[in-house]
Amino acid sequence: MQKNIKTFIAVTISLVVVIGFFWFGLSGMFSSADTATEGAGQPATVGLPLSESSVTPDAFRTEASGLQIADFRVGTGEEIVVGQTIAVHYVGTFVDGTQFDSSVDRAQPLVFVFGTQQVISGMDAGLAGMRVGGIRRIIIPPELAYGANGVKGPDGEYVIPPQTALVFDVQLMGISK
Repeated sequence: MQKNIKTFIAVTISLVVVIGFFWFGLSGMFSSADTATEGAGQPATVGLPLSESSVTPDAFRTEASGLQIADFRVGTGEEIVVGQTIAVHYVGTFVDGTQFDSSVDRAQPLVFVFGTQQVISGMDAGLAGMRVGGIRRIIIPPELAYGANGVKGPDGEYVIPPQTALVFDVQLMGISK
């Protein structure tokens, strides 16, 4: 129960922050140099979702926590630092490929302060070291996602079942200046 309250509070705060950024003009917050991949000739468009043919098991590095990370395009922009506000597009799926969420489908990146527990711990850990323009797949073990609690929707049914590993294709779109 305590964790559900904390999750609810974290989600509410995140929504308030995101709405605030859009209310006061997100477009001016991120410089165009940051949303493009500087000097690489790579487009600033969203390169998600990744095709399954681009994903091979040997592309992943596995952290001690069980987190698995594979870079599909290394960004050439600024590297993110704890405490910076970042914009990330993502597609979230279960290991079987079933999609449960996507900022790309909403055409609005997720905006949050990196490294401050505004997202699940596996997302913060998986984004560490990314540079603007980078695209990465992160496989998050249940312990770094929603663990034994899972996530229930308004109808009381699980949107993310307990003890579920999550897969995120992420693209770092920008860093606040």
